[in-house]
Amino acid sequence: MLTLYLVYSEGYYSESRNSLIRGNTISRYHLEAPIAYRYTVKTDNIEKWNNILRLYDQQRQVVYSRFAALDRIYALSKISGAQAAIQEAEKLNMNTNHFYFSLPGVLYKGIDPIRAKVHF
Repeated sequence: MLTLYLVYSEGYYSESRNSLIRGNTISRYHLEAPIAYRYTVKTDNIEKWNNILRLYDQQRQVVYSRFAALDRIYALSKISGAQAAIQEAEKLNMNTNHFYFSLPGVLYKGIDPIRAKVHF
């Protein structure tokens, strides 16, 4: 049986919670919904980003998505900082993906503005 690790806010998924985690399979949609919800939470704290990162890690086990990999790197930057995220982004080797180049731009923005401009 697969386990879906979600941290529930009070009242969030209260009725549908059991149907969300019941069964032997977790689809990407089971993971995308709570990720989207987490992005809507206004507080910007380490717990929020840890939850998002954990969900992206689980999603990667279910199905690989280049877009989710980029979003995961952004979440990682919120936890471990831009430098750690840049190192992970370089490992993705997505030089042919035009969305890839904006991510280093965002990550370098706070540590090297000139290098950030190169990526934008």
